Formats: sequence, C-alpha cells, structure tokens
Amino acid sequence: MHRGVARLEVEIPVDTTAIVRLPGIEGLGVTESGQPVETVAGVALLLVEEGAALHLPGSGTYVFVWGFDAERRS
Repeated sequence: MHRGVARLEVEIPVDTTAIVRLPGIEGLGVTESGQPVETVAGVALLLVEEGAALHLPGSGTYVFVWGFDAERRS
C-alpha cells in the first residue's frame, strides 16, 4: 500500500462560514496546523461520508494535512 499526503490551506473571512471537504481520509488522520483536528477549537466535524470528512471551521486561516491510500485514488 502506498500512502500519500494531502495539504489544504484555506482562509475563511470574518463573519462567514464554510464547509471544508477533505477527501480520501479513510481514518488515516487529519491535522490542522500540526495538531489533531479533533482538538482544534473552532473546527467542528460535521460528518464523514464516502471516505471524506466535512469540517465547519470558524473564520481564520487553516492548514489541513491528512494521509490517504494512494493506490485507491488511482
């Protein structure tokens, strides 16, 4: 199995909301600015569906990093 790493940097303006979809997570761990995403204040997990996690972050700049199975994505 070949593992890959994905990185997404997103900026959410003040007084707005966004849903951030992180595809291919499959339980391989997600961090935001180096911390496990589940411990980051202001970033709520909405749901996991079809191998993707949907997060609802508050305003600010976020850097999400997660692993995925590169063989399944090809």
